Amino acid sequence: MTKKQFYNARYDAVFKNAVASDKVVFRPFLNFALERDVKDYKIMLNELPKKNYSIRSKTLDINVKTDIGNIIVEINNGYYNSLPIRNLAYLSSVFSNSVSRGESYDNVPLHILLNITWGKGLKGNVITDYCVQSDKGIKYCDKMIIREINMDLLLNMWYHGDKKEALKYSHFLMLGLDKDDLKKLCKKKGHEYMEKYMKNVEELNEDSEFVNVISQEKDNEMVINTLKNEAIREGKEEGLKEGIKEGIVETAKALLKEKISIDIISRTTGLKKEEIEKLRETA
Repeated sequence: MTKKQFYNARYDAVFKNAVASDKVVFRPFLNFALERDVKDYKIMLNELPKKNYSIRSKTLDINVKTDIGNIIVEINNGYYNSLPIRNLAYLSSVFSNSVSRGESYDNVPLHILLNITWGKGLKGNVITDYCVQSDKGIKYCDKMIIREINMDLLLNMWYHGDKKEALKYSHFLMLGLDKDDLKKLCKKKGHEYMEKYMKNVEELNEDSEFVNVISQEKDNEMVINTLKNEAIREGKEEGLKEGIKEGIVETAKALLKEKISIDIISRTTGLKKEEIEKLRETA
């Protein structure tokens, strides 16, 4: 008998419902992730799902205004070479808007982009901070920070390496564990936020409507990966580019027919919203 899949916070929708929507879980998570004491925060997006699992909601970033600055939490389900460009562009846009709304340049709040990323492999550190600085390490601007969490490396510690070291990052570790290991982690640590997170995730996994939303997200991701793999196997560079593009376009058309929002189609396929709008006319 096939074991039922357990959907964890690797998926945007799970993170938003099981973590960001619950103050008992989210505040300790923010404090640990930022290594700061967040006394007050407000999630700036009103599309956060509350027992309303519309597909459009799971593609949105978590944008949080706190007493220490603006925090953007991004769940990167997979890694690709241009992902840093995409994430930096998004952070820069939010930072630019904040600067333009301020009364002076010296009171611009701190902006942190927290990337929780799968697919980077086992190189580097669990936590890496990036900022604008010189080749000598002199900071040019200390108002923008990108903090990246390498979930591959962390989960490898838990499953194949140093569990004691992995437990130091329990706030992140819990996001990627399956049901059995999540229970083991809760038993070891016993924190209220962790037990509440586990309860939230288990409830989501028992909700057929929610699971259907996640299944569609995963299916769309698998379609794109399959197109890429097939093109690679053909071994034709030109065919690779054309094949992927053609397959992505057809996938976008199919998703439009299913009345899936342009936001999720853009996120899933990598197509610009303007391109998808044009496809809508022929879908």
